[in-house]
Amino acid sequence: MLCHNFLFSTMSKNQEIDNIIFDLGGVLYRINYWETFSKMGTLLGIEMGQNDIPDHINEIVRYYNAGLIRTETFLWKLQKEAKGTTPLPQKLISAWNAMLIGWEEGIFEFLLKIKSDYNLYLYSNINDLHFNHLIKEVNSLNLDFKLEDVFEGMAFSHQINHVKPDVQAFKYVLNLYDVNPVKTLFIDDFQENVDGAINAGMLAVCHDNVKSIKENFFSYLELVC
Repeated sequence: MLCHNFLFSTMSKNQEIDNIIFDLGGVLYRINYWETFSKMGTLLGIEMGQNDIPDHINEIVRYYNAGLIRTETFLWKLQKEAKGTTPLPQKLISAWNAMLIGWEEGIFEFLLKIKSDYNLYLYSNINDLHFNHLIKEVNSLNLDFKLEDVFEGMAFSHQINHVKPDVQAFKYVLNLYDVNPVKTLFIDDFQENVDGAINAGMLAVCHDNVKSIKENFFSYLELVC
């Protein structure tokens, strides 16, 4: 479920923040989930809404995001769900990637600016198709720095085999980068992921993905610090 509203959720206030863990899609990278749900539903002959995806489709996506199945298997499983004509793999890929809009304008300059004050990390539920698409986009920007120069660490669910909002997934990432949860702020655009981070001991904010993180980041800090 997307954020209930623009407000924050947190365990406590007046905390010193050393680390920021950003979600990727819907926070740093612009996403239109409906584009994929609409096109995928048409291809499969299944009615889908942004908050109304059949459980069996969600299960396939979760396994793919967790890196438990390969892209070929993901596409094959989706083809098996089709109610009519079996869609071609390339059409499924096009629909699956339709949600990917692009990096927020000026986001890297913003991140490099705040990097002087905070340790920045990335934790994204993602998969091979979306990951490869995003890497190609980054390469096409011809940046004079690498993502590794921006983030102290980057955790991608399909590589670490842990998906949000599982509490153990958050604990895995915290241990991976040896960060103190009570001095860490997590920012995500899904309420359940924010709740999972809180249950793992972090401070967390639910970001409205139609808003700019650049314009709201410091107000989030004021809410929790």
